[in-house]
Amino acid sequence: PEVGHILKHLYRNWSQSRFDRYLDQFELPRKKTVKEYSKGMKTKLSIAAALSAQPRLLILDEATSGLDPVVRDEILDEFLAFIQDEDHAVLISSHILSELSSIATRYGFMEQGKLLEEISAEALHDKCRTCLRLEVDDAAKAAAILQTQLGTDKFEVLPGNVIQLYDCLDDPKRASYALAQNGVALLAMEQKGADLEAYFLNLIGGGSHA
Repeated sequence: PEVGHILKHLYRNWSQSRFDRYLDQFELPRKKTVKEYSKGMKTKLSIAAALSAQPRLLILDEATSGLDPVVRDEILDEFLAFIQDEDHAVLISSHILSELSSIATRYGFMEQGKLLEEISAEALHDKCRTCLRLEVDDAAKAAAILQTQLGTDKFEVLPGNVIQLYDCLDDPKRASYALAQNGVALLAMEQKGADLEAYFLNLIGGGSHA
């Protein structure tokens, strides 16, 4: 496409050799006009052009929309290589959160233009981990029992006498028995966990999102 010859006059850091490499890598036919490209091909062309301008910050909207899984993973790998340089960053707006999990270091959850939460990938992973949610009558005593009787510190105490236990997932009765035997009333117990989409829906109260 003639896109490269046009863009090289707009971006001072434009790399025609890099653009040509991306055209080959993404298998974009040079003899076709952009008008003849499919939606997926246009997406790949846009990303090739964005990377070839060699910016420090890439801002992309639905960057992998319309791409098959193989090409999507290939492009995500390119983004990952791009941000290995600490002077580079990528800001991606997407409704398909699971696709970003391999490269994202921070997440910002928005609804109707309002930022609901900003969180590191590590902290979000912890929040989405599968756990046993224990509602007890005495969280401090229950925590001590988990440490002394079950030998685990893989839990966190939350407000409202709630404990999230990341141990005993294959044998929940072990935890409930230890608490009961040591005088702690277990008011409720459930196994919980969430993927990124479920976490976002829970964050906005389960409604539709934009």
